[in-house]
Amino acid sequence: DAYFYLRYIRMCLKITSVSSFWAIIILCPVYATGGGNESGFYHFSMANVLQNDKGRVWVPTIFCWLFTMYCCFCVRAEMMHYVELRMEFLGGEEEERILHKRKKESKMKAGVSASSDSIQKRKGYGAPKEIHGISTTGRAGLSEGQG
Repeated sequence: DAYFYLRYIRMCLKITSVSSFWAIIILCPVYATGGGNESGFYHFSMANVLQNDKGRVWVPTIFCWLFTMYCCFCVRAEMMHYVELRMEFLGGEEEERILHKRKKESKMKAGVSASSDSIQKRKGYGAPKEIHGISTTGRAGLSEGQG
């Protein structure tokens, strides 16, 4: 949680710094030379732009659209990073890798056990037919008539 909180703070800082930079470079000169007679803070705001100057009104509108797209880009990049880490944590790729490894091991074990059984049978190492005169293939050493 703390990691993603810090990433959120970093994303907010990135959005704020980029928008502040471009606002100072683009919007402040547009507002300052807007032709109105405003003073103080209003000299650098939309209040200083004359209503009949349509070109200057479009600059903040376009800036707003570009800024919104940049914010969406930043949020999407953080979301993709979150999903990637979450899938890794929950076992998305790791689980797939483990399942593939288990499947491969089970195929190898099946191949090893099948080949080892055939080797044991060829060499005579299979289960003994009888031990000390007692049959191991029957029912617990009982003869046919008993039981």
